[in-house]
Amino acid sequence: VAYNTSPADLRMILIDPKNEDLRPYASLPHVELFAGKPEDIDAAISRIEQEIVKRSDDHARKPYRLLVIIDELAWAVEGLPMQRRVGRVMGIGRTKLINVVACTQQPTEEGGMGAMMKANVPMRLVGAVSAGQSYTATRRKNAQADMLPPKCGAFLYIAGLEMYRFHTFLMDDADERRAVALVCEKWAGCASTSTAST
Repeated sequence: VAYNTSPADLRMILIDPKNEDLRPYASLPHVELFAGKPEDIDAAISRIEQEIVKRSDDHARKPYRLLVIIDELAWAVEGLPMQRRVGRVMGIGRTKLINVVACTQQPTEEGGMGAMMKANVPMRLVGAVSAGQSYTATRRKNAQADMLPPKCGAFLYIAGLEMYRFHTFLMDDADERRAVALVCEKWAGCASTSTAST
């Protein structure tokens, strides 16, 4: 997405409570904010909420698509108040060109998959889950996500009535560095307004 879309048309907010998996992407010219510590998450969500208010007050204001990527959703939205806030962002944001990609290893009610979020996740990529978590993760009876082989890149793609299995590539650290370098090289002429935190 970052390679094919100008930073003028796509901005990103990365939320990674472990300060690890999304860290390599913090230097992309598209990244406005990187929240790598639990205490940074509230400020990041507040910033997204403020942008939703601005776009709601001025219906013509959609200067770019804002992509919010949340890793470790269970940690990031710990507690019902934060779950509700992120659920509202997911529900209202789509019409404002604000989209959320949420990742979790705990697809349970307690692991960040509250009712508001389930209602506002129209597309899912589901890898191997523990026994008993398949329905919560897929919202499909007999999807058998708990039967997917772990650690081999097998996923279920689910969107509307569509569901199929696919395999993806594994990127190691060197691959990530090369991918980020390619994006940065392609958009080097673009002025970055990144305010990514450390």
